[in-house]
Amino acid sequence: MLFLSNSKLVVVATSFIIAVQSKDIYVSPSGTGSGSQAAPYGSIQAAVNAAAAGDSILLRAGTYKPTTNIQITKSGTATSPITLRSYQEEKVVLDGESLPGSVLHQSRQSTNEVSSNNLIELHTP
Repeated sequence: MLFLSNSKLVVVATSFIIAVQSKDIYVSPSGTGSGSQAAPYGSIQAAVNAAAAGDSILLRAGTYKPTTNIQITKSGTATSPITLRSYQEEKVVLDGESLPGSVLHQSRQSTNEVSSNNLIELHTP
């Protein structure tokens, strides 16, 4: 901003702080919506595509069976990461058997499970 004061030009520097508004993005195995809590996405990929730095992708209870690899083409920052976790204490299973290159074993099926502490764990039942 420029001001004229007593025949002198005074320059006042102003700074604007832009707050980044993070959001929660919801996903449900049966979802068909736009990512809100009331209308969650039906795929993890849709949520990843909609996410921005600072957002949290919250997986609702159930088994997710993606048929294509999840493509993550963006990232958060050191101070505003994009997080992917289960919603509250809900049990989430990521079943990768339908992914390209998967081999079904006769007595074993590998799944990823988000445990109650919200960590993604790989296990073979």
